[in-house]
Amino acid sequence: MKQALNIIFRVVMIVCFSFISVNSFGSCEKAIRDFYVAYMQNAENNPEANIALKQACMSPELIVKIEQVTERTDADAVIMAQDVSKHGIQSLTVEPLKDNWYMVKYKFNTNSDYIEIEVQACNCDSDFRISDISYPGADTEVNSLIHKQ
Repeated sequence: MKQALNIIFRVVMIVCFSFISVNSFGSCEKAIRDFYVAYMQNAENNPEANIALKQACMSPELIVKIEQVTERTDADAVIMAQDVSKHGIQSLTVEPLKDNWYMVKYKFNTNSDYIEIEVQACNCDSDFRISDISYPGADTEVNSLIHKQ
């Protein structure tokens, strides 16, 4: 009887830890996706609102870098595009990479290639922050600008 209770206890604990792991694993992806959906909707309808959104969700150092890249490339460096579309918002996905990095991907339209943006996030469960951004498909100049110290 004691052995059966021990096995039941272990199974319950494994299920509980699995549930907690799955929920915490998805929290960063959800926070990043929510940020990008809000950012893209604002870019389409109320671009000024993105100033407050960036201040709430990005490190101050990253905001400066983003502004430099935006000025240099003439594209919004958060989304690596000049415009947004409803299809872009609908096609938006976030996938985990490693070391708190995530791949954000979306398509401007059904026939376009994916726009890929690597995002590093921290404190996903409490004070969510995007601390770095990289552009795997961009040229060396754009990536060197964003990674300048």
